[in-house]
Parts: sequence; structure tokens; C-alpha cells
Amino acid sequence: MTDPSKSGVLRVYNLISNVGRTLHIAINCGGHSQLKCGLALVYDKFKGLFKIVHIFAGNPSVHCEILELESESFRKIDVPLYIGERKHDWGDPIFVSGRYIYWDVCSSECILSMDICEEKFYEIPLARSTNNYSVLERGGCLGLELAIDIGAAKMWF
Repeated sequence: MTDPSKSGVLRVYNLISNVGRTLHIAINCGGHSQLKCGLALVYDKFKGLFKIVHIFAGNPSVHCEILELESESFRKIDVPLYIGERKHDWGDPIFVSGRYIYWDVCSSECILSMDICEEKFYEIPLARSTNNYSVLERGGCLGLELAIDIGAAKMWF
């Protein structure tokens, strides 16, 4: 969670263990907002680590930083320049298979993916240009729901 009164501060809290931690974000995105930046808390099952991914549209490109909760500071991750050419809106991320994060970035052309183990980004093109879709996860698989009519949709996994 973020503290709107403190720019650049992020509070992580484990509801099961009742342990919390205050983190200072290295690159200030101007305040957390779904339109400005995306935050994801993920578990890298291959390294056995929790990671926080902070991604946001900066000037002139997209910026990303990652914190392994066992460390004390965020580190910058390279984001391919082509990802920053569009004006992304950051929705809630979808975490799939303990390895990949997907964002519906309100694009009619693609969704954005990140391999959290290798810490690399990918754009996944949509089969056809549309804005009437939702990204979802079911049974460890990524899905795409396409609204085709009122009360009717197609789903791909």
C-alpha cells in the first residue's frame, strides 16, 4: 500500500504474520495511481524470494525497479524502448505460473508481460485490434476475455 501523504514511500504488510515494512521507492513516480504506475508483489518460486515490481511511465520512456524483500533497496531494470512509445495505463497485474506478470495496459494492440525470474519484458500482440477485452488467470493459465455483445463473450486460454 502507498501513503498518499509521503511521496516515494511504500508499505508492505503480511496479513498472515502481521509483519510490516516501510520501503523507500528509488525512482519517484509522482504518487501511486493506476493511471501512472503499477505495483506488484510476487513470489519468485524459482529463487524462493518475494519481489516488488514498480513500473511507471516516465519521461520519455517507461521505468521499472524491483526490490527483493530480503534486500534493502530497489534496483532499476531495463525496459525496452519500444514499450515506452505508447502511453500505458497500468491496471492490476495478473500473476501466472509463479513466473510471469501480465498487465492490461489499455492498448488495442498488445498486453505487457514480465518474466520475474529473468526480469525481462515482452509485448504480446493481440490476435485482433480491440479495446473490449479483459486479462485474467484461471488454473495457472493466462486468459483473454473478449466482449462480443451484451451478455456474451469469447474466452481464450
